[in-house]
Amino acid sequence: MSYHDTNFDSPRAFIYQNGVMTDLNDLLSKSDQARFYISSTGGINDLGEIAAQANLVAGAVVTSTLHAGLLVPTRDREGEALPAAGEPSLLIPEEVQTQIRQRAAKRHFGH
Repeated sequence: MSYHDTNFDSPRAFIYQNGVMTDLNDLLSKSDQARFYISSTGGINDLGEIAAQANLVAGAVVTSTLHAGLLVPTRDREGEALPAAGEPSLLIPEEVQTQIRQRAAKRHFGH
């Protein structure tokens, strides 16, 4: 994650590859850019899938509503389309998000 300025109020999630920093939001489809703003990441696996946090966008404004997501590449490093593995999805299902919140709350407060 990087920040646009020294106020640390505008986080940018990026990938650094071959000496180039690319904002992950620039890699989203136009329809996903209208609905989500990737604000941070948690890691990347060998398949290039990135665990991320994305804020919902409403009326072209980034809201504080946050969702966990998985970014799945659709092109390889040479720009060739990868075989489709089904319908791409940015969001983790709501029931999984609920379980994550419940488990995090228990650990955080020592229950």
